[in-house]
Amino acid sequence: MRRWPGSVPRAAVARFVRRSEAPWPLRRRAPSRARYGWLWALPFALLALWILRHFIEPIAWAVIVAIVTWPLYRLFARRIGATTSSGLAALAFTALVAVFVFAPMVFAFGALFAEAGRLVAWLQTLDHTGVAIPRWLEALPLVGDTVRERWGAVLGSPGAVSAWLKQAESSALLVWAQALGRFMERHLFIGFFMVFALFFAYRDGETLADVLGGVLAERLDSRAPRYLTLAVRAIRATVGGMVVLALFGGVATGLIYAAAGVPRPAVWGAVTGILAMLPFFGYAVVAGVCTGLAAHGAGWIAIVAGLAGSVVIFAGDKFLRPLLVGGAVKLNLFWVLVGSIGGFQVLGLIGVFMGPVVLALCGEMWREWTRDPAPLRRSDSDRRGTFR
Repeated sequence: MRRWPGSVPRAAVARFVRRSEAPWPLRRRAPSRARYGWLWALPFALLALWILRHFIEPIAWAVIVAIVTWPLYRLFARRIGATTSSGLAALAFTALVAVFVFAPMVFAFGALFAEAGRLVAWLQTLDHTGVAIPRWLEALPLVGDTVRERWGAVLGSPGAVSAWLKQAESSALLVWAQALGRFMERHLFIGFFMVFALFFAYRDGETLADVLGGVLAERLDSRAPRYLTLAVRAIRATVGGMVVLALFGGVATGLIYAAAGVPRPAVWGAVTGILAMLPFFGYAVVAGVCTGLAAHGAGWIAIVAGLAGSVVIFAGDKFLRPLLVGGAVKLNLFWVLVGSIGGFQVLGLIGVFMGPVVLALCGEMWREWTRDPAPLRRSDSDRRGTFR
């Protein structure tokens, strides 16, 4: 090494000169600040998350919808002669997606509210005439006579329905109405801000994807594109599985309703299929339809139809959808099923989508580690280089 007079290495002099030319606050402390600078950002990041805590779910839904529909959005923008960063293209496609997403739900809940109105009118008619006991209930062995006497005493006379409803606790009905109101308010809030965030996800999607890909590539090297591709494939497979579940459940339960003699079986099959995408809602629709069928005297047919409809929804939700998702992300049926159920328990409805994604990423990391553990075992010099 070339030395200056006085046995001082030239390289040491050069380092001293470079350090002395730097601004005073940055001298000697730059490595430490680079290493621990994230500590300064952590409180602000936590504060930002706390401020946005009520908006995290709508933003997450917007990201999921944008990922699933991004190929269609690119095709749409190309067809109208615009770029994906065009505000007009993003606005038009957001409106189309909003209609496509919310129209089935509006149809399903509209059908339920319409049926509720008919149910109220039917109960008013029964209140004037009294409720006749269904023949199948009266014909039950051993308990038929007892049930007929009890039914006549409670519901058989005119005005019995209103008297029975008056016996119900008003506080319980009030709690149920408040819970329904909170449910509708929360999901309207989520839907509105999801559509609002979806516009920006389309308009700035390519920029955000490039930034995220660059950050992950810097941290994960060549593994970043593989992980991102797997996450996108898992999200799209999960949404595709939900759509297939809705089609399968709607068609199958519609055929069951038609065979059982349910009025408007196509409408109720569509309602069942749409709401089957939401946990437990499909079973509730089947139970309601079959209860109405039993109230009109077809008791045993209602029981058979209810069992068949429940089996269809269970098979679609617990076997068909996990098979479709697992085939796309290399997860077996068990892990997709527990990922969906566990995600729903932890995160709510959005956990149905995020659970399989997280397990798919963990499975890919595990396969990578078992194939070649060397990339995940970094040497001390590599670790020191990371924090410089």
